[in-house]
Amino acid sequence: MPCRDCLITSLKAGIEYVNGSAAKADDIYFHHVLLANLGRRDSVCPDTYERFFASGNERVTVDLTANGFGTLSSQPQDTSTDKP
Repeated sequence: MPCRDCLITSLKAGIEYVNGSAAKADDIYFHHVLLANLGRRDSVCPDTYERFFASGNERVTVDLTANGFGTLSSQPQDTSTDKP
């Protein structure tokens, strides 16, 4: 069961085979992935939804708590919380 009142502190994209094993970057090319918040408009391009994560074959981990940037909430009506 998914959590109902959680904070997302980091994100990392990847590809899994049907058997659950992770595909390595030199096995399969991971072109692009983009996650967007459909409840908010983007601050840079207001004609589209708020983009908050993108990745590709580099598959970097994004730590949302680094340097006081905050977290993402699992609650749809509360799309982000910032550290005070």
